[in-house]
Amino acid sequence: MKHIRCLSIYFVLLFIFVLNNGNLVFGQEKFNISGGFGVTDLLNIGTRYQLKKDTLQLGISIGTGFDGFKSFSISSDVYYNFGGFSKFSSRPPWYLKGGIDILYSSYPWDHESIYWAITGNLRLGRDFNISKRVGLNFEAGLGYSPVIDIGFYKLYPSFGLYFFYRI
Repeated sequence: MKHIRCLSIYFVLLFIFVLNNGNLVFGQEKFNISGGFGVTDLLNIGTRYQLKKDTLQLGISIGTGFDGFKSFSISSDVYYNFGGFSKFSSRPPWYLKGGIDILYSSYPWDHESIYWAITGNLRLGRDFNISKRVGLNFEAGLGYSPVIDIGFYKLYPSFGLYFFYRI
């Protein structure tokens, strides 16, 4: 658990650094920071970096559980933007997202039940741009868990709702 706490502190410090220096390093519309909730992303903060013109992005997020569950997730994602247009962004608002999540969890009433799992997901999503810098993402799709005894079925609904800020 000490490693998870150190990783969380490191991610928050990186997040603060990027907030202060993002325009110098990444330029306009290349870098997003976000926060939200997802299955299996949990309650999370994350980043997305635009690689190729307006169509390809890479993302990473770190999440934690709530309601007494000791849960933690790290997610790595690839986004492909493909359709529509927005008056606030040159990036198409529709996207496909493929990702891998690493999950750790234990139940508050049974500390012996601890599990680690790697899950994958494929989602269809949309950016709802509120302004040139601020917006919401909604995405839904399917997740896959090769480990059956973690509380999911092998295929399960996967979704997320996120707030983002472009640096």
